[in-house]
Amino acid sequence: MTKANHPIEHLTDLLSAGALNLMDTNGVEEAKWYLATIIIVDRIGKGSNIKDMARAIDGDIVQMSMGYWPQEVAQILNQRMDFEHPLVNMERTELRPYLKTALEQVNLMDFLPSDAADTA
Repeated sequence: MTKANHPIEHLTDLLSAGALNLMDTNGVEEAKWYLATIIIVDRIGKGSNIKDMARAIDGDIVQMSMGYWPQEVAQILNQRMDFEHPLVNMERTELRPYLKTALEQVNLMDFLPSDAADTA
């Protein structure tokens, strides 16, 4: 397998970055950049080396087949970027009711592309 088509090369394309605008002590706004690689997959098959591949790029991999995966993502972000969220320390028994309530407030249409026919 050549380097150009090696799976690890595709994993590095899954980087996500974010910026926080923070005020420094003089009241001047400055951007702080944080970077983490989090790969979210449906499930990991037996004998898969994908966890090793994620570690090779200093990344994390999360399985959506695990019922607590949103909490795992929040915990990874907390460890890597000091991200604070109620999910980080929530008891697993509280996750489902919390997520159910939170998701009821999300308008999924906001995440779909607008169609020209919708605006006519």
